[in-house]
Amino acid sequence: MESLSISDHGNELQREYGDLLKTLSMLITQRDVMINDEEPFLTALYLREIGGLQYEALVLKMDVKALLLKQSLLQKYINEDRTPDLEAVSRQVEDFFIEAEKVIHTQKEYLNFWEKYLQNVHFLSEEETKELRHLYQTLVKVLHPDLNPNQTDEEKALLLEVIKAYKTSDLDKLRAIYLEMNPDTLLGNGIAGLRMELEKEIKRLQGKVEELNAQIDKLNGMFPFIHRDHLKDEVWIEEEKRKNRAAIDELKKEKERLTEIVSLMEEYESQGL
Repeated sequence: MESLSISDHGNELQREYGDLLKTLSMLITQRDVMINDEEPFLTALYLREIGGLQYEALVLKMDVKALLLKQSLLQKYINEDRTPDLEAVSRQVEDFFIEAEKVIHTQKEYLNFWEKYLQNVHFLSEEETKELRHLYQTLVKVLHPDLNPNQTDEEKALLLEVIKAYKTSDLDKLRAIYLEMNPDTLLGNGIAGLRMELEKEIKRLQGKVEELNAQIDKLNGMFPFIHRDHLKDEVWIEEEKRKNRAAIDELKKEKERLTEIVSLMEEYESQGL
């Protein structure tokens, strides 16, 4: 890109361009912090507080569904005044249980995974976290394709290393990459060879900013981010537990009711009508 002549318009464009670079790198970092830091941590916290009760409810729901299926199968025999074939009914219900067990097992493994995450996650100090994010944001500004469309293969590979180091909170690795690249020298020079009008580049960056803002807004409206503040609120947590326990009690009552009904239906014998 040719150097702009010194003019108010040129200076304004350069300032706008610089501001967009800064905004975009901040938004990229914010989105990545949400996905790589907040999302797993909030998910794990939510499941630790509420997940066990939800799992208990899931198991009961599967039991209730199985009883409803059994009731429906038995009802067909009774409607036709036939003595139920209990073995045939049990086989059909067993097929349901096989699929239900898969769902239950998957949920259990999910809970175990996030419990282990909380036990093993490495937390940096507040100062280290700030440094990690600062280094990541600075390196992103140099290496990310949204900010450097003419990215080389070497830069692509290095960006993957930066992302991996950030995801694993490897502060030493980010420090090493930062010192090796000396991004303070590189910042502002990576775009110099684009050979395009500055106005077009500004327009491209504006589109990227809008795109990232939309992504962040969407994330904030989804699980687990909708519970970001809730998980700091003991009153909310206790109320959610109360609701889940109430639902479990209702499921237990329904299971007991259906068990009694099914037991009576299994004893039905044809009246020979």
